[in-house]
Amino acid sequence: MLAFDEIYKAISEREEFTRVFEEIPLMQPSEIMDRKEEICDWIEDLLIYVYVYGAEQALTDLGEDLTALAVGEDGLREALNKTYDDKGYRDRVLEHAEVGDAQGILLVADTDGHRMYNAGGYTEAKGKATSKVWHTMLDNRVRDTHDYLEGMTVGIDEPFYTYNGDEAMYPGQFESAAENCNCRCWVTYE
Repeated sequence: MLAFDEIYKAISEREEFTRVFEEIPLMQPSEIMDRKEEICDWIEDLLIYVYVYGAEQALTDLGEDLTALAVGEDGLREALNKTYDDKGYRDRVLEHAEVGDAQGILLVADTDGHRMYNAGGYTEAKGKATSKVWHTMLDNRVRDTHDYLEGMTVGIDEPFYTYNGDEAMYPGQFESAAENCNCRCWVTYE
């Protein structure tokens, strides 16, 4: 699996996603409000892409042929429809779009893109790997609860637990949104 910065670079270089990373920040608040449904669709396309990309990376890391890719609609939809505080990604994008908040939209794209990448990897690794290892960026921006997890190995079907009691099967999947926003962690599979 790739580190967050590598994922972001790979995604932002794709022509169809430049509108997310280049156009939205340049839009006036009124344009964001007027195009909110279109922006939601752009974000959904991005999230679906990174889910599949994460699944491909997991297979590559496990030495599997990409023809073994088995991305299912159910796993994708489950990851896409994950809610925090009873809000899905689309609800959060619309909240920011309704007030013309480009930076808020990008935070949702980053946070949910990170989660979807890891969800795709985890879904694909299940049944092929026996364990997973948590990794951080090893810098001063890593939050204490994630630093605690650095290098931790657990079984493929076991969650990672932070010292404050939150749990996740992979980065970006914690129940607390505060544990997921701006997270740059990733897992490798063995």
